Amino acid sequence: MIRVCAAVFALLVAISPIRAQPTTAPAPADEKLDAWWADLAKNEPESAKALLNFSGRPDDAVAYFKGHLKPLKISEDDLVKALIDLNSDDADVWRPAFEMLEYFDPRLTLDLEKLMADMKDPPGRTRLVEILCDYPPGTLNARGNIGLRKFKKEEGFNFFADNASWWAEWRVAKLTDRDTGGKKQWVRALRAITLLQYIASPDAIDLLKDMTTGHPDASPTKAALNSLSELGVEVKSP
Repeated sequence: MIRVCAAVFALLVAISPIRAQPTTAPAPADEKLDAWWADLAKNEPESAKALLNFSGRPDDAVAYFKGHLKPLKISEDDLVKALIDLNSDDADVWRPAFEMLEYFDPRLTLDLEKLMADMKDPPGRTRLVEILCDYPPGTLNARGNIGLRKFKKEEGFNFFADNASWWAEWRVAKLTDRDTGGKKQWVRALRAITLLQYIASPDAIDLLKDMTTGHPDASPTKAALNSLSELGVEVKSP
């Protein structure tokens, strides 16, 4: 998390002269903002270019982020409904649930063992593992039914299927660590939060405050708290 935010802030400082110039061009179309948002989740150079574009339109950036950045929390009832939908054969049902859970990660509400115990059979179980591993839908279709096993006396978990096994992260605090793969949508949120700190308008600060109400271990929640601290803004405990 620290590496992501530091790199973003360094880039923003480097382009600070752009921020000081008044914006006179027409507001970008929704399609352009959507494209910048999509690129913000990618690797270099796409993410850097998206930051440049958003930083040059701070008011548009904050307004757009307000509709796309949400505190990282999901109720158990909403999660259970999404998991039920995830098991549907209808793409119009399971795909929206998949996309929602890519951001509102199921581990925000239920621990890994409970999730896997509740979601016993494909296709829901396969899609759940794809979400937990930050894989696109369909990546694990050929694996069959995927299991979960604990190793080294509560020090970690692996998913396994056929003759293959791979890391199963159970800690919310580690979901954006590079060593465990990271969550693209949370990395994008980290970049957006750092940009909000850089913009530092009243609306940007309000959005940062909203993001602090998410799961306390989620890296975007921590980043929002840190950004407000750097700006000298006090956040009241819930």
